[in-house]
Amino acid sequence: MTELAFEKLKEGVAIQDIKLRALAAEIGVSKDAPRKHFATSKAFIAALAAIGFDNLRKELESSSAKGLAHLGVSYIKFVERNLGLYKTMFYFPAEQHKNYPDLEQASQRAFKVLSSAVQGNLTGASGLSSSEGALAAWSLVHGISDLMVNGLSKTVLSADSDTLFKITSLLADNL
Repeated sequence: MTELAFEKLKEGVAIQDIKLRALAAEIGVSKDAPRKHFATSKAFIAALAAIGFDNLRKELESSSAKGLAHLGVSYIKFVERNLGLYKTMFYFPAEQHKNYPDLEQASQRAFKVLSSAVQGNLTGASGLSSSEGALAAWSLVHGISDLMVNGLSKTVLSADSDTLFKITSLLADNL
């Protein structure tokens, strides 16, 4: 069922328009079958978001050895390939994550990859702690991603990896 939901997100269907009963019918199970796994539609959304954060974490881990700027590009490229999933990942305000422990843990694991990369990049010249540096790095890549998702930046939409690397390097080189 989650795979079908991911397909729908890739097709541009908004998460709030994906209905559990419709998914159940499409895969040929009873309309009540999803309730055995997800108590509510919000629990289903939280499960999808948690998988999204775990996928993001894996992608960030695969690029973190290349440095903070590359990690930033990986974040933006992940969003570019997964626009609907990205919106799903941030469907719930952060204070509601505690209601969905898997989502809370998955988002923390993804942020930890970024925090670790920042810690390895801090020179001390910026005067930032590792958590402040992680917030700065996340703000940059999340902000660029949000501009892209909402169609507010033609520059981001047309940017290649080299351009994105230059942008993320501005921050990485000054931590």
